Amino acid sequence: MLNLCVGRSKASSAAVPAIALSLAVALTPSAGHAVDFSGKTVEIIMPYAEGSGTDQYARIFQPFLQRYLPGKPTVIVMGKPGGSGVKGSNWFERSARRDGTTLIATGASVQTSYVFAGKKIKFDLLGWNPIVLSPFGVCFQARKEIGVNGKDIVADIKALRKAGQSKRLLMGGKNPTASDLQSFIAYDFLGIPNVKPVYGLSTGNRRKAIARGEIELSMDPVLKCKQQHKKMIKQGVIVYMTLGFANPDGAIVRDPSLPNFPHVGEVYEILNGKKPAGVQWQGIKNLLNMIVMANKGLWLPKGAPQDVVDLYVATIKNIYKDKQFIKLTKKQFGEYPQTFGAAGKDVVRNGA
Repeated sequence: MLNLCVGRSKASSAAVPAIALSLAVALTPSAGHAVDFSGKTVEIIMPYAEGSGTDQYARIFQPFLQRYLPGKPTVIVMGKPGGSGVKGSNWFERSARRDGTTLIATGASVQTSYVFAGKKIKFDLLGWNPIVLSPFGVCFQARKEIGVNGKDIVADIKALRKAGQSKRLLMGGKNPTASDLQSFIAYDFLGIPNVKPVYGLSTGNRRKAIARGEIELSMDPVLKCKQQHKKMIKQGVIVYMTLGFANPDGAIVRDPSLPNFPHVGEVYEILNGKKPAGVQWQGIKNLLNMIVMANKGLWLPKGAPQDVVDLYVATIKNIYKDKQFIKLTKKQFGEYPQTFGAAGKDVVRNGA
């Protein structure tokens, strides 16, 4: 084997970086060539189970990406579930192609795991390139048997405090680092004692468990609460507050899809006569950005060329203008504003 490091002159040594740079530029899509996916397959890595909320989210985009990306590539959803999104996210960090043919779809637990799951995390979320982040609000639910009515928030919190003083209040969750974490912090922040997790429940199974009266407390996407409100009441499940929504200036306001219900910070102020503050409140706001504002998303890997990133952002924006897409997603996405491109990094930083 020829060893280029032996006997190099200073001139030849200086030339090596220049040659390497020239080769790198020549091999990237940005070297004077328009990005074209003709004859290629684009994979959307799915770090959750088939049929999950994030899986449904990715599959909404799938046919539109096939239609709008230049060259009309085949777009497939590739399942790599496990560990609340950690397994697939680690794979994406390690193995994703940087040429635009590998994306990942994320749910809130990818963000919370990134912050809280420690050594399991082998991915750099802040290094990824967000294409679109879609907010989805969170509502809080309780069984009516413990005195919650959903009409008087002060009476509802008092009822929850009283119930927690006399018994364990079971709250369904996926695992200690999943998006359910914010509920336990919120309950403690509002002085509701003795809330105990029942882990191992998916969102759908948690919904069934509270409907059957097997748990007293739960959380659900706001749009699901809105769509199934009457059904929930018949099942004895009461919605009484939301996590809230973050304005661009960082202020926490009522969820625009469920504006008749107060958010956690607002409830604290009503109960205590002062605005929320302190470490717990900051934690709730961070979690809100992770769980609500970046609830679902599509990303390109770290190192993707800027022209590929720009192309995807422009493509997604065009998809959001498509009349068929608007009609299809009206119920699933609600009226929430979407975050496109680099602005998504600010949202994630606010959480992480």
